Amino acid sequence: MGYTLRASNEYGEIMSLTGRRDMAVTNTEGLHPPGADINLDPLALNDGALFNSSRVGTRNIVITIYFVENPENCRHELYKIFKPKQAVRLYYTNDTRNVYITGRVESCVVNPFAKLQNAQISILCPAPYFRNITDDITDFLTIARSEE
Repeated sequence: MGYTLRASNEYGEIMSLTGRRDMAVTNTEGLHPPGADINLDPLALNDGALFNSSRVGTRNIVITIYFVENPENCRHELYKIFKPKQAVRLYYTNDTRNVYITGRVESCVVNPFAKLQNAQISILCPAPYFRNITDDITDFLTIARSEE
């Protein structure tokens, strides 16, 4: 597999979503760069428009997972991590990136009556950019005092 995907809830419990025998991620939407809202004002006497402003909105990540073995345990494991309205952090790793993004669970829908059970998880991320796990952190609370 070309990437790994893990999730952690606000209690620090971590669940690997890829590379498992009991469930398989079949589709992940929202990992591409987010779209931008471009605001233009039409010109009164000329063709075209005048650029006013632009912004990037929220990111919506939707993960589809099929249960291969023991769907009841898989379902409860997903419900433990992906609780509606709770904070969740997704970790995405591939050959060149090791990043994470934080969001809120919009929904975790499982169809228990399907022949091949699946889950669809929707996560809304207010800050739309992935962050590098190895970002440097500056501690401003530590103040060095030099004696002269």
